[in-house]
Amino acid sequence: MAVFVFSLAVYLASLPRTVSFEDSAEFVTAAATLGVPHPSGFPLYVLLARLFVWLPFGTIPWRVAFFSAVCAAAAAALVFVLARRLAASWGVVQTPLVRLAMFAVAAMLAVSEIWWSQAIYAKVYALHVLLLLAACWALLRFSADVSRDRWLAAAVFLFGLACSNHLFLSLAFAPFFAGAPLAADRRLLRPSRRWLLFAAALAAGWLPYLYLPLRAAMNPPYAFGRIVDWRDLAAYVLRSRYGDFDPGAWKTAGLSFALLGQLLLYLGPLPVFLAAVGAVGLYRRKDPAARAGLILCLGGIFSAPLALLLRPVPWTEYSAYAARVYGLAGYAFTAVLAAAGFAWLLRDRLNSRGRLVRPAAAVLLLLLPLAVLVSDWPKTAPYRSGFVEDYGRKLLASLPPDAVLLVNDFAFNQDTELFTLAYLQTVEKLRADVTIVQDVGISCFRTPDLPAGYASQTLDQRRRLLLTAALDQPDLADRPLFATFPPEYVMKGLTADSNGLVFRLLPEGAPAALALPAVELPALPDGAMLRRQPALGSLVSRVLYNYAASQVEEQGSRAGTAALIEAVELDLGPMSADYRAFLAHRSAVAPAPPR
Repeated sequence: MAVFVFSLAVYLASLPRTVSFEDSAEFVTAAATLGVPHPSGFPLYVLLARLFVWLPFGTIPWRVAFFSAVCAAAAAALVFVLARRLAASWGVVQTPLVRLAMFAVAAMLAVSEIWWSQAIYAKVYALHVLLLLAACWALLRFSADVSRDRWLAAAVFLFGLACSNHLFLSLAFAPFFAGAPLAADRRLLRPSRRWLLFAAALAAGWLPYLYLPLRAAMNPPYAFGRIVDWRDLAAYVLRSRYGDFDPGAWKTAGLSFALLGQLLLYLGPLPVFLAAVGAVGLYRRKDPAARAGLILCLGGIFSAPLALLLRPVPWTEYSAYAARVYGLAGYAFTAVLAAAGFAWLLRDRLNSRGRLVRPAAAVLLLLLPLAVLVSDWPKTAPYRSGFVEDYGRKLLASLPPDAVLLVNDFAFNQDTELFTLAYLQTVEKLRADVTIVQDVGISCFRTPDLPAGYASQTLDQRRRLLLTAALDQPDLADRPLFATFPPEYVMKGLTADSNGLVFRLLPEGAPAALALPAVELPALPDGAMLRRQPALGSLVSRVLYNYAASQVEEQGSRAGTAALIEAVELDLGPMSADYRAFLAHRSAVAPAPPR
């Protein structure tokens, strides 16, 4: 309980009141509207987060983030509970000082950067780890008494629920989850009526997936893609559109090694060393619970890196950042081993020391999580930033009545922009007169007919095709047309003027009288914060490029240099699409003077 209260208090002090970057705004929108988020649909998360939307206090984004906080705090508490059970399998006498050592490890995990980040905004990973830890706790109860089938059935049911929350990561853990009870009782391999019980428990855990076709048939305010028949459902759940599975992808093993390396980066060398001690201690024990616990902990640590071997994603700074949250279960199970190993190292060794040793040791143990808290508090600042919602509100406010807005971007920016705009239009009911045109199939936006093979094109080609498709829509032709990117570098015959946030698409040579009025830009977050958080920094970089473009229009080619330099510093890669788009726009509206 102490771990839960400590963790939740920290999270409550740092919960954001607005939507954040990446796909957090989508999960807020899906929970608020009972919608269908991107594949694999995450139905359990949507249904449980919906319960928190009904809370009578706080903004809707705060309520959904509070759900993550409760899950993360409960998961940290389960780390402590599992560590105590594993330490008991060694026969460790759990004195108050030993329990305080295990508390310190669990509390350090709770305030470590990645864990803390997933506890304070709307994402599925805190719930995923909570369900896995709960399933492992039930398995350990079974391992201690293999005659009690209800604990194994409970474990299988909880694992099924984990699958209905995050299928990809749960299936990666499945071989270890199946191996742990077999290590305790090999008789489970024999066919018996028990198999029917366990199959029923697993099927019950998968029942939330029925939500997807049932809700999709009701045309909810928000849905990512379409689910019409069982083929659509299977493709949705298995994430076929992302091409996630490739048996030959082991050649891109760098991402897996990066995920393991992040254990040292985000947890620190002390917990990793203690985890190694715990793993060796469990290996040397012949107790069934110890063997099962070791298999589960190793599975939690290595399942995500092994799963990434089957994904055709090579290591890049971008992909390593995106995959960092896949290792959240690894951090939890490393902490379980570390806490158990710490308890084994201490045992009764301090009880025979002088009277001052135990109080001094207790103070030092309490200082460990406090030191991590102070160190990592600034690192969670991006998740509390209100920039993303402020940007979305100002972008919509800058558009004239009945405008059409084209949004086509890459990865982080596309998710952040589209999901934020979906939240503002469907939940906040802001600017329903604006038609947003995009290419990912979000139901509350317009998706024009696009040619076959569109998804395999480069970003520049997709923007050109999206522009062409939008211009071919008869009901959009006479409305003011805008884009979040300048069109000159992807389509001839168009020019644009910018207000610093969006570009109005005009026939080439349109009179300057059509220039947009200036708008107030959103307050930019601290630069050091942005360099620590690529997803937020990438969007701010794009805003700065667009602001520099508006300065060029007003004052000439030298204007906006400071904004351009800052944008380049935050850009994820050299010669990015945003940078090339800015150069094309500057060339179109303010050609360099002859030498």
